[in-house]
Amino acid sequence: MKNSRWGPCSAHVLLAWFATILLVSCSSLFRDQEKPATADETKPKLVDEFVVPLATTEPGQEATSADLAALTRWLAKAQIVGLGESRHGVHEFHRLAHRLFAHLARANEFSVFALEINQAHGRRLDDYVQGQRDDVDSLLTEFWWPTEHFYDRALRDLLIWMREYNETADHPVHVAGFDFKQPSFAMSSIVEHLRSLDASLAAKVESLYSSVLKLGGFGVFPNVYGFTGTKTIPLPSRAGIENLRAGAQIRARGISHGSAGLAVQFGNDWRWQTHSLKANELSTNWTPLDLELEVPDNAGEFRLVVFHRGNGTVWFDEFFVEVNGERSVIPEADIATVEVRPLLMPTLQVMDYQLQVEEVGGLDGGRALRVDCVRAVDEALEVLREVDGLLRDHLALHESELPSSELVWLRQLSRLVLQSAEWRTLVENSRDVFLAENVTWLQKSGFPDSRVFFIAHSGHSERAPGKMGQLLADDHGQRYSPVTMRALSGQYAYYGDVRIHKPGDDLKLFTFEAEDSSLERGLQSLGGEDMLFHLAATGESDRARDWFASVEPPPGSGADVVILIREVHPILTP
Repeated sequence: MKNSRWGPCSAHVLLAWFATILLVSCSSLFRDQEKPATADETKPKLVDEFVVPLATTEPGQEATSADLAALTRWLAKAQIVGLGESRHGVHEFHRLAHRLFAHLARANEFSVFALEINQAHGRRLDDYVQGQRDDVDSLLTEFWWPTEHFYDRALRDLLIWMREYNETADHPVHVAGFDFKQPSFAMSSIVEHLRSLDASLAAKVESLYSSVLKLGGFGVFPNVYGFTGTKTIPLPSRAGIENLRAGAQIRARGISHGSAGLAVQFGNDWRWQTHSLKANELSTNWTPLDLELEVPDNAGEFRLVVFHRGNGTVWFDEFFVEVNGERSVIPEADIATVEVRPLLMPTLQVMDYQLQVEEVGGLDGGRALRVDCVRAVDEALEVLREVDGLLRDHLALHESELPSSELVWLRQLSRLVLQSAEWRTLVENSRDVFLAENVTWLQKSGFPDSRVFFIAHSGHSERAPGKMGQLLADDHGQRYSPVTMRALSGQYAYYGDVRIHKPGDDLKLFTFEAEDSSLERGLQSLGGEDMLFHLAATGESDRARDWFASVEPPPGSGADVVILIREVHPILTP
């Protein structure tokens, strides 16, 4: 494995009021070995029904597992448990994930440990766990950015434990992935499988896949902003504005997915006022976009934004600003000088859009602002859908010759390739939709009727609109239970400046302090540092209610369990 790497922090994820919470301090947990537990240490000191000391984040200490008895009860109904980490690149988060899964595997018969890594990669790791190969270290070195923050000493130890556990277990455990961002691995697995079934089809599929990969930009990140062009427009004195409007006309061609429209933002105000049309609402006829704007106090200017997120071509014409009923037209030539929003990660993304002022095609036959999504994007989708059809037709013909598990896996591999392309091309610009789909596939099809324990960023795992956690909750109800890990202070490893970071660059080391002293005060009010804290019914626990009242903002959002760790350390390479 590569040397340890460090890099930029993911955005903080707010954690919710109504949650079940675990609290843990770990000033002495950054060790490979724990001292043996004494008889007294094996007995959790009950604070009340909802608050129990947590013994350690370190796995492998069977004598101390009594502290997790409450967790066993809290998650008794769950078929899928989502363990969220508030920051990637934290060693203790991975070690505790190992400990929790080992406990749940024994106590609740959880059998699948899934990571936020490419699903085709996860299958190769599971071959090791099932004793079908012995090259664990080479398997760990073949994984590449952007999931290196999962491949540390803790993962290696977990894989070795899982393999040893399976030697005597009545129900074997598995490791899996549920991400899709690296389609080349799924593509190569499909071609490899097909060679033994139909060499000519394998060659054709391999050629088609190669043509798609030449487009570039797959396997890293899509340009999630699509095309976003901004024009800053000054305003008269705020005191003189009684009514402010802005608008334009829009038409489109060749749009099968995505959206386009107009938006306005004032100063540093985070709110966007938007008028957008989805693909099925756009047509070749001109359609008005009109915004009646709410103007913040002391606003001296606003940003007028045109955007196109999808395929095909969009035209904009007749831009205007109307102040107190007096309309001013903004010439297309002026709008053509819009500042195009740069790529979030220019070394890892490509701009799929082209901007020009078209001389013919305006509303009155004059000029219009034209934004094209490059044709190669549609061509890639067409090719991959053709391959998916060829593969499914072939598997249907040979269904009797293949084990059902292999058929299911080949179809899923093809789906992973399509997911990567659809994410890149913004057919579905929410990665969480596909993450939820793949976790559900693991539970229902990959390992039918299994109990799945997965680890991901808490921004994905918690119940929040549009996020994987909410999508899983909608699909599985109370059978999905999110757990969140959060640290008060310490260090973690993550990517560097996203403007210049690229695969192969070293990760960076980040240090952070307690973000809210009320968390510390809350811990003290409970009379201890290392706590399991259950908040399913806050009103039934005076201590739970009082602790929550002492914390502002509350440390739990969209989770059933929050694990609060006092101090953490960065990931370690094997």
